[in-house]
Amino acid sequence: DDVDLKLEENAIQFGTDSNREFSSLSINSLIKDSDLALDLFFDHLIRPAFEENKLELNRQKQIENIKRRNEDPMDVAFREFRKKLYGDESIWARISTEETVKNASRADIINFYNTFVAPNKTWLAVSGKISFEELISKIESRIKGWPKKDVERKSLSIKMETKWAP
Repeated sequence: DDVDLKLEENAIQFGTDSNREFSSLSINSLIKDSDLALDLFFDHLIRPAFEENKLELNRQKQIENIKRRNEDPMDVAFREFRKKLYGDESIWARISTEETVKNASRADIINFYNTFVAPNKTWLAVSGKISFEELISKIESRIKGWPKKDVERKSLSIKMETKWAP
């Protein structure tokens, strides 16, 4: 695809990650390619395509990881520890299953994005040979028109023992 070709031609590294508490989008480039890298970064952040073929590839990777997650005893121990510490229903103890991964639709992902991703709910960390003023200028021109959102935070009821006895 066109974006993959641009990344490869310019030795730009692009990555995504997500866990229980946050998601991240990262990009690394040479300073000479920084404008292209920023264009690609903000285009993906503000106007993600959520291509079905890439979602399916990610879905298959997640299912494979689920099938292998009991191979590491420490992973099993930490997973069970979180369940005991926080309770089965806590967001910190929940785990994905093959069923939940298979049932997550493109529409679900788009709905999540449309609900929770906004410039006022996003942190940006930058390192490199660029002045703060130049960076702000480059960012402001790329996020112009990206609407802020009020995101309702749901309260979490976490039941924890407050006393401990050996």
